Amino acid sequence: MKAILLSLVTLVAVNVFAADYNPYSYAISNAGNCKLMINYQYAGYNVSDSWCAPINGMSKGTTLKYEWSRKGNCKMMIDDQFTGRLVSDYYCVARH
Repeated sequence: MKAILLSLVTLVAVNVFAADYNPYSYAISNAGNCKLMINYQYAGYNVSDSWCAPINGMSKGTTLKYEWSRKGNCKMMIDDQFTGRLVSDYYCVARH
């Protein structure tokens, strides 16, 4: 019974994570463009510079990502670290 319950809890947790996972992140290219990244790999095209504005001026290779918190807030992450800043839900649900 414990094994079944543990499997069910794990399955629910994985499905919740998969539904909330945002594969998009952003980075500034060597040319100064805002690159769209999918799972941290360059997607092959650039997006509006406004998406990279929070990391503009930071060192090359810095990544910006938006993800849901456990409380359901959209949080800004720079290099996978929470910046302490919550942003509009739009950034967590936007699909390019």
